[in-house]
Amino acid sequence: MPFRSLINKLVTISTITLFLVIFTVVISFSKDIVSDIKNPKIDTGTFGIGLILGGPTGISFELGRLSHTLKAGIGWTLLSSVKILDVNVDYTYVMPGLITKVPELGPYIGLGVKLLFLNDEYKKDKEWDTGSSIAIGARIPVGIKYIIKKVPIDIFLEAVPTLIIIPKVELGIDGAFGARYYF
Repeated sequence: MPFRSLINKLVTISTITLFLVIFTVVISFSKDIVSDIKNPKIDTGTFGIGLILGGPTGISFELGRLSHTLKAGIGWTLLSSVKILDVNVDYTYVMPGLITKVPELGPYIGLGVKLLFLNDEYKKDKEWDTGSSIAIGARIPVGIKYIIKKVPIDIFLEAVPTLIIIPKVELGIDGAFGARYYF
């Protein structure tokens, strides 16, 4: 049991380190997010709320709109046989104008955190023999959004490689389509 206790401590330290790195990245770019919020090129608001379909299916939020954004989602994993609550937060760097023929398209890439609230059925389905009811991991959202500047709406499509770290290391991928209205 001492070995298992050591492993649990190392996993906890790794998780705390991951959260601190992501928090540091978000804080270091927060001035860029604030400058996007005050950007006069945006004809509409910079706080968006909308629906997301896929992994997860639920509600999507975004702060910022053009180049640096902080986005979050909360919903249910409807793509697996067992439904669980999925919460995620990402910092994304949007590159509007990268596709010069369609400047309204904004490809983006980011870094984020994923929390899954597990139930016994899900743990049994995954063969996770753990007492933990929370899974924690990292996400790398890669996507594209269509930015409608005159109307406060954007539409997005993304693929998100994920790495669950706790309670068990597991690679995965989420995919989603959605739209947000900006205030």
